[in-house]
Amino acid sequence: MASASHRSLLQCVQEDDDERAEEPTDEDREREKRFQQAEREIMRVLEDSQMDEHVRKRHVMRLFDRFRLEYTHLSVKLRDNLRSQRRVTDKCLQIKNELIMNALKIKTAKQVQDEELKNLTFYREECEHAWKALQISEERERDAMRIIDELKGEVETLQAQVKALTAQSFKSPTAVYFPGSLTLDQQLNGEIAQLPSGYGADSPGATKLKVKKDLAPLSPSKAASPGQGHESDVTFEIPVVPSLDEWKQCTRVWSPHVVSQQRSPTPTRELLTSQESRADAMLRCASVPSLQPSAMQRAITATSPSRRSKPHTSSGDRNNQLPHVQSSAHH
Repeated sequence: MASASHRSLLQCVQEDDDERAEEPTDEDREREKRFQQAEREIMRVLEDSQMDEHVRKRHVMRLFDRFRLEYTHLSVKLRDNLRSQRRVTDKCLQIKNELIMNALKIKTAKQVQDEELKNLTFYREECEHAWKALQISEERERDAMRIIDELKGEVETLQAQVKALTAQSFKSPTAVYFPGSLTLDQQLNGEIAQLPSGYGADSPGATKLKVKKDLAPLSPSKAASPGQGHESDVTFEIPVVPSLDEWKQCTRVWSPHVVSQQRSPTPTRELLTSQESRADAMLRCASVPSLQPSAMQRAITATSPSRRSKPHTSSGDRNNQLPHVQSSAHH
C-alpha cells in the first residue's frame, strides 16, 4: 500500500515536470533569445577575419562573461531544484512511514475486531446454553415440586388409613381371616418349622397357649356377627427366643471375642525411686572409660574357632600366633 502511494506521488511529480517542460514560461523564452543572440555574436566574431586579434579576444571575453552569468543563473536554479527535490523526497519518506503506520493500525484494528466478533459469538453461545440449562432446571424443579405434592398427598392418605386401622383394631381386637388365607395356627407352625433345631416345642421354657380357632374361615360379612360358626380350642407351643450368644453358637457364626483391655498397674513411689537409681548407675558405668573395652582390647581377647580347638602346648605356638593377633587388631 505504501509503495503504491509513493509510486503515485512520483508519477504526479513527473507529470508536473513534463507539463512545465511542455509549456515554457516568458523567462524561458527570454533566456532562449539571449542564448541565441550570444551564439550569433560568437560566430560573427570568430568568422570575421579582418578583426584584430586583441579586439577579437575582448569580444570573446565579453561574450564568455555573458555565458558565465547564464551558467551562474542555471547553477543556482539547479541547486534550488535539487533542494526542492530533496525536500520532496523527505516528504515522500515521511508520508510513506505514515502510510505504513496507518496500515499497521488498520491491520491491528481488524484483528481486534475479528477477536471481538469471535468472543461475541462465544458469549452468545454460552448465554444460549445457560438459558437452556435454566429452562431445564426450572422444568425439573416443577416436576420435583409436583412429585413432592403427590407424595405429601399419599402420606396424608396413608396416615388417615393408619389412624382408621388403629381405631378399628381398638374396637375389634379379634383378627378377621378372609377365605383363601392361612389360618393363625398354620402361620405359627410355619414360623416354628423355620427355627433351628433345638428351639421347638420340646425346648425348655416353651410356653403353651390356648386360642380359639374357627373351623371354617370367616367371610367379611360373617366376621361382623359373632356367635356364628363352630369354634374349637387349639393348643400350640411358642418357643423361647434365644439370646444372641446362643444363636451364634447354634448357627456357628464367628464373632470376635470382646477382650478387656489390660491396664498397666499404677507405679508406686518405691518403683519410681528404684528405676531412677538404676538409671543413675547405668550413667555412671557409661561415664567410666575403663569399664568399656577398646577395639584393641576386644581384638586381643577375641579368639578364633581354630585357636580354640588347638591346645596351647609350647611357647613356639604362642610366638606363631602373635602375628595373627596383630593382623586381627589391624583389621
